[in-house]
Amino acid sequence: MGADDFGDLSRPSGARGAGPLAEEISAALGEPPGDVALEAEDEEMGWIVRDGVRLSRVNLPAVGSADPERRARFVQAIADLVTRFDAMRGTIDALEVGRRYRVDYQHERLRRTFRVTGELLEVSPWHPADGPTGGGWTLTLESRPRFGRPSRFRIQTDVVTDIAPA
Repeated sequence: MGADDFGDLSRPSGARGAGPLAEEISAALGEPPGDVALEAEDEEMGWIVRDGVRLSRVNLPAVGSADPERRARFVQAIADLVTRFDAMRGTIDALEVGRRYRVDYQHERLRRTFRVTGELLEVSPWHPADGPTGGGWTLTLESRPRFGRPSRFRIQTDVVTDIAPA
C-alpha cells in the first residue's frame, strides 16, 4: 500500500459521486455483487456495509474522483478490511464473557508481542474504520495475579495476534 494513507478518501471534502464502489469491493473479494453494500450518510459521506454492520466510513465524491490506480489500491485496501472483519468475526462470536483467555497482541510503538491471560469481561460492538484503517472490537480482560490487585486490559482486535482459552 505504500505511504498513501487514503485520509482524503475517508474524510469530508466537497466533491461528488463514488460510482460502483460496492461492486468493485465485491469483485476484489471474489464475491457476487450485493454481499458488500454502500449506504449513503449524506451527499458526501457513506458507509461500507457487510451483513448489516457498518465497516468503514468513506468520502464518496473523493473516491469517485480519484485516479484509477489510486482508486484500485483503495478498493483493495477496503477489501482487506472486509477480509479482516470476516476472519475475526468468527473468533469474536465464539468468545464467552466470564471465561479465561490468553490474548497475544502486538504493541504498536514497541513492536513487541505481549500476552495477557485473564477473564473476559466484555467484547465491544464493532468500531467502524476510517477508510481502510482501524476498525475492530475492543476486548476487556481482567488479570488476577497471585499477589497484588487485579488489572484490566482493553485490547483492540486490530493488534491481536492470537486468542485461545486459558
